[in-house]
Order: sequence, then structure tokens, then C-alpha cells
Amino acid sequence: MSAAVKRQSWVVVGAVAVSFFFILKGYAIPLSRVINDTRSFIEFRVPYITARDLLRGQNPYNYLAPPSQRRTVDPELGIDRNGSGYFPLIELLLYAPFVSLDFSAAKVAWLTFNFLLAWLSIILLLGLRRVQRNLENVAGMVLFVLAFVPLMRSLDNGQVNIVILCLLIAAMAALSRGQEILAGFLFSVASLIKPFLGIVFVGLLLRHRWKPFFAGLVSSVLLALISLLLFGFAVHLDFVHEVMEQVYAPAWWSNQSLPAFFQRIFATDPSFQEHVPWIYMPDTARMLSLLSTALLLAIGIFLTVRYKQVPVVFNLSFWLVTGFLVSPQSFDHYFPWLLIPLSFFFFEPDGYPEQKRPFIVMACYLMLAFPSVKWSSLRFVQHGPWLLVTGCQTYGLLLLYFLMAYRHIKNYGLLESSPLSGTASGAPFSGGPSG
Repeated sequence: MSAAVKRQSWVVVGAVAVSFFFILKGYAIPLSRVINDTRSFIEFRVPYITARDLLRGQNPYNYLAPPSQRRTVDPELGIDRNGSGYFPLIELLLYAPFVSLDFSAAKVAWLTFNFLLAWLSIILLLGLRRVQRNLENVAGMVLFVLAFVPLMRSLDNGQVNIVILCLLIAAMAALSRGQEILAGFLFSVASLIKPFLGIVFVGLLLRHRWKPFFAGLVSSVLLALISLLLFGFAVHLDFVHEVMEQVYAPAWWSNQSLPAFFQRIFATDPSFQEHVPWIYMPDTARMLSLLSTALLLAIGIFLTVRYKQVPVVFNLSFWLVTGFLVSPQSFDHYFPWLLIPLSFFFFEPDGYPEQKRPFIVMACYLMLAFPSVKWSSLRFVQHGPWLLVTGCQTYGLLLLYFLMAYRHIKNYGLLESSPLSGTASGAPFSGGPSG
């Protein structure tokens, strides 16, 4: 048996095993819990209740009400309703179909919907990377996507991140096909769900991609106007206050941005009592956060302006990674979106010189896949110098950032005339992905 056939066999076996585990752990087990436990699916309950109240003409945010009048427990469902929702119109469009169902049935429907979207993301990524549909490539993509732990975590918690992943892939695919207005609209919708995704418009602006940039800008304005007409000014004022309350860097283990990392090491967080900072220097935390943010943004601006021959989709993926690092809140359940930039290192075009660095890229993938919420069960890492260990995914983000920056400079396989713009036929994991 040749080495190529052996490699293909191992990739296929791995894809089958991971698919089975994903179906069991990502769908079957959460399904039984969703049916039997009213309080499960924690990240689904707030948008469900919010969309229901919007449909009834009520203000679901209620931020400006006195604390004694705020609704903390939903009277109909008897569950905690605290938490932040999404932009009102987007919230309604996403969740209105599920509000017509009772809460238990809606949770099952949402879980099933996102489970199917996870498989759809595999197809979309194959199209984005223009990978030949042979057995090894398809199995490799299945293995690459479904083995990524944050995807399963997002599915298990009932979050919206798989929907956003599909929106981002579809937007980038539309951009690569020249459908720039559609791309701008899809980026706009994704940014209204998670505002820090608006950083991709920085890349579009610096690359002078005016059509998708202005299409996204106009789409955002129109969607905001429609939302204002439907729900009124008071609802949006409360929503803005609720969002602004979230603009800080909580030190929670699952928050893996650089500001949150420095917050854990040098400061305290009133909302997070589990950890004790290594050295209490809150001013140092703020200074390091500002300096690192300025440095990463400056590098991103320089690379975008200087290396315009790099395809715009790769550059926007780079800005996506930048957003994860500089945003005050980059929880690890957002990490399914990182499958887009990671895919550039696992599914390579043929026909250009490169140095293989399988260890570096696999280390990056594994660091990003590690569930940082697990640090809550390890008491010894919650104080002192051990806190440095809790930045595992932050280190993975930094490594991915500099791998992409390096590729901007070297232009390995990223010229507009390269196979990246045509058909990428290189098999995944063949000789190891490059860095």
C-alpha cells in the first residue's frame, strides 16, 4: 500500500470517528438534556425571550428601569432572563420562527438547525477554498471542522456562533466570486449580531474595496432604520445601554482576548471572584491592553496597505483574527469563526515553494481548540504565575496572527494569480500544512 493511500485511509477513518463523536456529543446528548431540563441551553433562552417580547410589542431590554422593576426571571418560563440580546431586528429575524414553538420544542428545533449548519459549514468551506471534491479532501475538511472543540461547545450551549460562521464564509465566498454587494450585506448582518466583526470593514476600506464597504454601510443603516420604525427609539436606547455595559474585558476563563488576559494577570474583576491576580497592577493591565491593541492594529494596517497583492479574503481573515485579539470580549465559543483563517493552512494550493511547518500549525489549531472554561475546575491555575497557563488560547490567537502576517510578507501561494484564486487541489495534511 502506497504512502498516499495509507494517508487517505487514516484521514477517512479519522473523519468517520470524529463524525460519530460529533453526532453523539454535539447532538444526541444535548438533545436528551434539552428535552428533560428547562434550564438547559443557557445561551438560547435570552434571545428566545427577547424575540417573544419584541413580537408582543414589549421592551425586552428594560435597561433604564430602576433595579427593583427589572425583570430578572421570566414569569412564563420561570427561568433567569438576564443576559444581553442582539440587535432588535436581527434578533427578531433569527428567532421569530422558533418563538412560535413552546420553549422545549424551540430548543430542539434550534439545536437541530445549528447541527445541520455545522455540516453546511463544511460544504461552504470546501467551496471557499475551492478544494477538489475527492475523498481525502472532503474527509479532511470533515475532520478539520468537526474536531474543533469550540464548534461543539457552541452547539451544546445553544449559541448563535455557527450561524455567524456560515454568514462569514458565505460573505467571503461571495467576495471571491465578485458578488461584492451581497458580500457587504452579509458582513453587515454578521456585524449587527456581533459588533466586533465590523473590523472586517477596516480591511475592505484599506484595500479600497468600495462596493462591499459601502454596501455593508448602507445595509447597516437601512436595517437600523427599519428596526427603529418597527420597535421605536426607547427599545434601541435600552439596547445600546445594554451593549455598552458589556464593553469591558471580563477576566473569565473563557475570555481569551489580550485585554482579558492582562486583566486576569494584573487586575481584578468584580463579576469574577474565582481568581486572584498574580500581581495587582490595574494601571499596568490597562496600559498593556492599549499598547498591544495599538501595535496589532498598526501591523494590520501596514500589511494591508503594503501587500495589496494578497487576496482580499485572506486579508479579511487576518483582520478577523486581529478582532479576536483586540476586542474586550473574545469568548472561546466565538472560536468556530477561526476555522476560516485556519483553513488557509490546512488546505493548500499546489505549485509554489514553501516550507512545511506541521508542528507549528497543528500546535496553533490545538491551542485554539482547547476549552478554556476547563480552567475553572483546576484551582491551582487560578492564582499566581500559574495564571499564565490560562492564556493558552490567547497564545494560539497570537501564533495564528503572526503566521498570517508572515504569509502576507512572503506571499506564499497568495498572489491573486495563484491557485488560491482558482482550484486548490492540494490534499489536507499532505506532508503537513505549512506555516
